[in-house]
Amino acid sequence: MKTERVMKSSDDLYSWFVETYEQDATTFISIKDLQDTFKNSSIWNDLNKKERKELTKRENFVDKIEGNVFLSKYIKQAKTRFNGVQLTALSIVGWKEKETEPEPIGNATY
Repeated sequence: MKTERVMKSSDDLYSWFVETYEQDATTFISIKDLQDTFKNSSIWNDLNKKERKELTKRENFVDKIEGNVFLSKYIKQAKTRFNGVQLTALSIVGWKEKETEPEPIGNATY
């Protein structure tokens, strides 16, 4: 749907999320780990001081994730089960961090 594509492309959080994570039906990410990864992103660096301060608070970050129409359906509460495992923290299920290629070290030729 065109409307959905436009909404996704204008959503910085969702855009960052799909650049950083990929779907995997067997895995989950705790919201704490998600927030830590977000704090190391270029989007975080582009936020002004006030926005960073707000999103540093866990409850504000959780509100942002839960309020996201594309991500909210993947949220599972702590003490619920996912793939036979009891989650110990609020998590996003069905996603995992993308594997990144190691950066080459210089252009050394031998």
